[in-house]
Amino acid sequence: MMLQTHIASAIGALRANPLRSLLTMGGLAVGVAALISLAGIGEGFSSAVSEEMAALGTRLIVIVPRAPAQDRRADRTLPATLVAADSSVLAVIPGIAHAVPMLLGEQVALGSAGNGNLAVLGVEPGFATALHLRVQAGRLLESSDEADAAKTIVLGARAARILLGPDATAIIAGRGAEITVGRAVLQVAGVLEPVGSLGGWNIDESGFVPFSTARMRLLGADALTPNKIDALLINLAEPAAKAAISADVSGALRERHRIAPGDSNDFSLVDLAASARAETAILSTIRMFLAIMAAATTLVGGVGIMNIMLVAVAERTGEIGLRQALGARRSDILTQFLIEAMMLALIGGVAGAALGVAAGSLAGSFAGLRFELVPGFVVAATVGAALVGVASGLLPARRAARLSPLAALRREG
Repeated sequence: MMLQTHIASAIGALRANPLRSLLTMGGLAVGVAALISLAGIGEGFSSAVSEEMAALGTRLIVIVPRAPAQDRRADRTLPATLVAADSSVLAVIPGIAHAVPMLLGEQVALGSAGNGNLAVLGVEPGFATALHLRVQAGRLLESSDEADAAKTIVLGARAARILLGPDATAIIAGRGAEITVGRAVLQVAGVLEPVGSLGGWNIDESGFVPFSTARMRLLGADALTPNKIDALLINLAEPAAKAAISADVSGALRERHRIAPGDSNDFSLVDLAASARAETAILSTIRMFLAIMAAATTLVGGVGIMNIMLVAVAERTGEIGLRQALGARRSDILTQFLIEAMMLALIGGVAGAALGVAAGSLAGSFAGLRFELVPGFVVAATVGAALVGVASGLLPARRAARLSPLAALRREG
């Protein structure tokens, strides 16, 4: 029998039981769709983390206060070890481009379109250069804002959408807007371009105000240590020398804070690139786990194909016997049932690939996730599904091919 005849017979057999065929293909399609959508989302997240590391992580170090090793009680208030003057000392260390003091806090924010908790950062004008930030609309903070303790704020992209609506950039570029942060009414000076997360800190959901404004109007000051800051952001001019520069920073702060030799530091240096690499490692583990689950689902679909093909062999015993009596060889029977199994798997795989791409794209649109389609992976998943179908159909096909014509005709009768 010719190959075209085998294919036509396989199509006819599948069309004879359309609901059963659809359900069988659907089981495999779900597995392939899950594999492709999860892999695409994982690939998108990995790319985002890699871009984050390339753009920022390799150039940044964050310094935060910490309790001494001998006093790390959970209820211990962190000492006022970091002060604004530390930034000027670190800024002169060779290899450091910027040392930006920061005040951190959270305030309830209210805008024309919505409200919510806003991460508020008091920063000096150099923060945008240190973080390589750009505006979509409006402007960044300026020296005059800091000098006047101006009631101005620059919003991250997502914060602007929540507070001002989807047309936030157009509003800022046009008539401007005001929001209420805590008890202060602030003029929105600008909206940043989307950046994403940096070492667990989401810039898009933050608001940046002048350092003096944060101290005087929003976050307040410690009565005993009015110059206390919550973090120091170090931007490196020479990322390749990060280890040496970190050692110089640590030494300069120990000397400035009069820490005796052998005593623990009252500050911590956070390497954002290391944090990003940790995120990547965690993601790789999660992706492996999800891939195993998706592969298991695909194998379950293969078992479903095997089960359906065994049922088909049992139902078509008389047809098999009649074909053999009319001269069909065992290889013809084997080929026909293998083609049926492969068609079930291949159609299910193609449908699953389309469903996976659609699901990944929808997740990216509605859940704010980044989906990156990897064509090679889609092809591999589809071909893999077809191979699963062939492997699943092999046992039923061999069983059909080994039936003797006389036994098959007797069983049918």
